Amino acid sequence: MATNFKTITVPVKKAWASKVNWAQIFGFAATVLTALGYTVPPEIIPMAVAAVATVTQFVTLILRTFFSPDVVDQSV
Repeated sequence: MATNFKTITVPVKKAWASKVNWAQIFGFAATVLTALGYTVPPEIIPMAVAAVATVTQFVTLILRTFFSPDVVDQSV
């Protein structure tokens, strides 16, 4: 049985240096504020949820697609 393996060398960094992880902190912080009882006027809750989700997902997508030439050590 023949196998075709390639050896690829990529830069490796620690997880705390991951731009994607830092982008996710924005969404996490919004969740923590809500869990701690920070109140938001009811009329803006749908907009706030949509804004946090959209910004977090968009930033993660852009960073992961265009600005992440390296991987975190847990990925390899």
